[in-house]
Amino acid sequence: MPPVKRFALSSRSASVVWVEPGRLRAGGRTHPLPDPASQEALSALLKTLPEGPSHWIVEDGMAPAALMRDIVELPAGAEAREAFFRWKFQQALGLQEEFAVQAVPVDESGWLAAGLPLALREAWTAAALKAGRPIEI
Repeated sequence: MPPVKRFALSSRSASVVWVEPGRLRAGGRTHPLPDPASQEALSALLKTLPEGPSHWIVEDGMAPAALMRDIVELPAGAEAREAFFRWKFQQALGLQEEFAVQAVPVDESGWLAAGLPLALREAWTAAALKAGRPIEI
């Protein structure tokens, strides 16, 4: 199993972007963000950030997470594994809309899965590209 990359707040080389319902905090300022899927508003806000990488911290109501235990065996292949975690995540939280899901192991039988609505992910990716600040989600 490949090593898990951990997020560290100690890095000063990157801007931090806090996203919450109705607002975005970046560059020491709070900006209203009535519609987080608005590509125009998000693109304009991203242009105000300092150049370089940024860490995004998204409120858990917008990007929920679930701890999944007792997973004995995972499907072979990256695509099958992604589909399994997406299905398991949506089942665990009773979600109707499609989510982009990432999962990391926490111990021998437990995984932490976090998801972002697929439509929101696509809107954020397009807005970041438009602002010249591409992101990977």
